[in-house]
Amino acid sequence: MAVVIDTNVWAVAAEMAEQADEDCVEACVDTIAALRTTLVLAVDDSEEIIHEYFRRLPENSAQCRTLGQLIHRSGRIEYRPCRPEASGDWRLPDCLDPLDRSDRKFAAVALTYDPPAPIYNAVDTDWRECAAGLAEAGLEVTELCPQCLR
Repeated sequence: MAVVIDTNVWAVAAEMAEQADEDCVEACVDTIAALRTTLVLAVDDSEEIIHEYFRRLPENSAQCRTLGQLIHRSGRIEYRPCRPEASGDWRLPDCLDPLDRSDRKFAAVALTYDPPAPIYNAVDTDWRECAAGLAEAGLEVTELCPQCLR
């Protein structure tokens, strides 16, 4: 199954989010581990998401190594035809206008599937704040750590 994973899931797995509890870290680590077996990571073919992952993760962390292995050897990444416009923004339905600019790329990639691929989130409250627009667009956000959303 193809999924879109918000950068915060990788960051929580790397223990970089103080609001994440132990269960949250475990859920994120398990999700990333599933990319080796049952999940396929959906990203944009312009590699904006991949670059963001690497910018946010500690160099030589287990998460960086996992991501590198996924990119170079596993066939567990699916590059979707999705690029930002010249303005740097991503083309999305109007109902997603309230979505945080930093999250728009994830929604754009999810919408390249029919039905849209699920988006996995750990601790970013922006997804919850745009729930109505997400529902209207047919997007589902899987909250890995609802107990940690503030």
